[in-house]
Amino acid sequence: MVDESHRGQYGEMHTRMKRMFPRACYIGFTGTPLMKAEKSTALKFGGIIDTYAIDQAVKDKAVLPLIYEGRHVMQDVNRDGIDSWFDRMTKGLGDKEKADLKRKVARYSEIAQGDQTIAAIAYDIAEHFTKFWKGTPWKAQFAVRSRAAAVKYKSIFDEMGTVSAEVIMSAPDDRSTGDDPSEEITEPVARFWKTMMARYGDEVEYNRQIVEGFKKREEPELRIVVSKLLTGFDAPVNTVLTSTSS
Repeated sequence: MVDESHRGQYGEMHTRMKRMFPRACYIGFTGTPLMKAEKSTALKFGGIIDTYAIDQAVKDKAVLPLIYEGRHVMQDVNRDGIDSWFDRMTKGLGDKEKADLKRKVARYSEIAQGDQTIAAIAYDIAEHFTKFWKGTPWKAQFAVRSRAAAVKYKSIFDEMGTVSAEVIMSAPDDRSTGDDPSEEITEPVARFWKTMMARYGDEVEYNRQIVEGFKKREEPELRIVVSKLLTGFDAPVNTVLTSTSS
């Protein structure tokens, strides 16, 4: 039986498990199954045996109702400028290599890491939180896909000064959390981690103090997380969860 079967099942760990127990029957448990073509929890474990849907959990009063609001941050894109830059940067590549690279960098998950996109999203989140939740007992959590994005978002929130924010993430050299193993550790991320370790002493105390502040004190109002505290985390003040598409 594999708990949290949506994570860690698409690399070496899963392969080694199957090699060690080739005749075993594998049953996966997850509250957030992956449904992408290249990563499907159902296909990985041979189909779905049973489900416990959110609407049934709400009827059973096991969870509170979830209200979803999709938001789109409008941005102007200079297509001619981008195309010219791309042509210059890929001058030595063949047509197939250019096409493959263009498909990769054009994905929203890549675009969402850009400074312009991050700034636009941060301002939208701050404005929305200030309008609806500022001054109330309730707080928000913001899930992002990389440490670099988390540090950028915090920097912008700090600069704005309207919403207090803190980051919870694993150590930059920790690859056991389900984060992208190819993620580049940028200088701002390394500098942020060094600052946190100097302030709190170690990772355990860093996590403990920020979580405690989020639960029991006025600040932070917004907690930015990277692959942490998304399931099984009990904090009644955490009434809003926001994330970027990936």
